[in-house]
Amino acid sequence: MGKTLWSSLILQATLILLLNSSHARTNDLDDITPKSLLDNSITISKKDALDIASIVYNLHSKEANISNIMSNNLKVVYNMVYGEVELRPTTCTRAESVLDECLFKTNLDRMHDSENEIEYLKLKWNQNEKTCSKFQSELSNCPFSEHLDKQKGHRCWFRIFNEPLGMNVISIFFMCRNI
Repeated sequence: MGKTLWSSLILQATLILLLNSSHARTNDLDDITPKSLLDNSITISKKDALDIASIVYNLHSKEANISNIMSNNLKVVYNMVYGEVELRPTTCTRAESVLDECLFKTNLDRMHDSENEIEYLKLKWNQNEKTCSKFQSELSNCPFSEHLDKQKGHRCWFRIFNEPLGMNVISIFFMCRNI
């Protein structure tokens, strides 16, 4: 898991540098220091990170029922949130939900996808799109499923990196396993 995390971070840093250089800002890279990285980053709240985790998981999931977060162990460090989230199916179906109306999925590009590892990059990050309040409201009213065959959930490890180097992007990496 550690090797995957580092390779993912290196890939992300390379992409950011490419985006930066494509905007004729290569001279600015000489001025980057650890302090400037923190000064130019926009923090992300744990609530926003949980909203993003549930939205992205449900957008990615092929399950008939939408899932909600049952427990989490997320840590917030400046503009990065990382940790585990446990999701369980609810009684609400995807077909009846408003998930597909969510603005967050606009410009949400899948960068990496393997059996259990998924990475998305969201370009043109708009603070108004960071949550889907209608979907979140709907999800909060969906009880967890009590059917034995639908009680099994997923434990996902998430890393959400908000606006690295002050750029208008968000990186979302997660890997899940059945529990």
